[in-house]
Amino acid sequence: MRIIAHAGNHASLSAALHAGADAVYLGTRFGNMRSKARNFERNELPGIVRRIHASGAQVFVTLNT
Repeated sequence: MRIIAHAGNHASLSAALHAGADAVYLGTRFGNMRSKARNFERNELPGIVRRIHASGAQVFVTLNT
């Protein structure tokens, strides 16, 4: 079994990695049609991906159209 966690902001990303998630899925403000969603900025993705990979987890970037 794998643990896949949603990360909508930096706090939830930290919590997911700290809890041992095997993978994290997240979105960006670009490509998200939910008007109240508070997601990551596109320019943050390289650092976020490095952080997730450094913890041994995978990352999935989602689109909501």
